[in-house]
Amino acid sequence: MNDGKRHQTASKSMALAPYLDFLNHSAVAEVEARLNKVTRCYEIHTKISYKRGEQVFICYGPHDNDTLFLEYGFVVKHNPHSVVRVDDVLSIAAAANVEKKRAVLQSCDLLSNLTCTADGPSWRLMTALRIWNMEHSELSQWQVALKGDPVSEENESLCNKQLHVFLITLLSEIEEAITKLSSHTPSYVQSSCLTLQSEYKQIIQTTCDQLPHTCTSS
Repeated sequence: MNDGKRHQTASKSMALAPYLDFLNHSAVAEVEARLNKVTRCYEIHTKISYKRGEQVFICYGPHDNDTLFLEYGFVVKHNPHSVVRVDDVLSIAAAANVEKKRAVLQSCDLLSNLTCTADGPSWRLMTALRIWNMEHSELSQWQVALKGDPVSEENESLCNKQLHVFLITLLSEIEEAITKLSSHTPSYVQSSCLTLQSEYKQIIQTTCDQLPHTCTSS
């Protein structure tokens, strides 16, 4: 989704909800929200039991910490929806038939939102890399990559190497950012950025652990 479409989508989803905004976010909150046509009131029903005096949460959506920070101004430690976006990995991966491959990836909406998660590289990321690294003779059968399986041993090895190199560089940049942020007492914004960078580091290390080439860090 380009910036213009993203802005239009975000604008359409914006709303002012008095009192509703008093409820804080939790990724594990389970609620049902609906308009009661009888009382003409907007109601929220929790599916989780709370003790008297406990704070009641709602879920703002399955947002990663980048989105929470940009849209709401806070981050959540151990966010199960957190990702590291690595769209630029294709820009450093040399490939033949670039225009044709780019057209294929665009038709499948696989040129962006390429991510690593706490579970490792996403399907979108590995599928994009597999198509990007296909030989000319394989490219006519690019649909096989959509199944999520390796195209060939050579292709898979190349994908893993490219991702490993990219993540090593990214990890070095993140560790440098963490060192700078940790060098003094941070402000709220800096503290949030430190949480984000530390989370990125953990996700990248988890992803590297799943690759044939192990990513190490001090």
